[in-house]
Amino acid sequence: MSDRDTLAVLIAENRTESSDDLARWLLAHGVRPPAREITDPAELDALPYGSVVLPKRCDPFKRKTLPEGLRWTGESFPDGLTSEQLLRHYNALGCTITILYVPTEEVGHGA
Repeated sequence: MSDRDTLAVLIAENRTESSDDLARWLLAHGVRPPAREITDPAELDALPYGSVVLPKRCDPFKRKTLPEGLRWTGESFPDGLTSEQLLRHYNALGCTITILYVPTEEVGHGA
């Protein structure tokens, strides 16, 4: 069954009438919106501890607490970068940054 067919079945099985209920129901069944690209350091700063982002064609970065505060750490920058440094570095290389994972209370990881 294709992704489209799977989604069509999930929508057909939903018996609610509001778009809010449908969205909640689809999320509960594993449907997720497309990954979001980050273009502003404030957007990166707003992501919680434990979030993971991926610069295009590069290693992922995880938001961790270091002695200097919250930083983005990855294989190429184990000492961490600020949100502004991360965006500046990868934008200069022509790489977009995509959110891969944001911990949520729904999955028991805290915000």
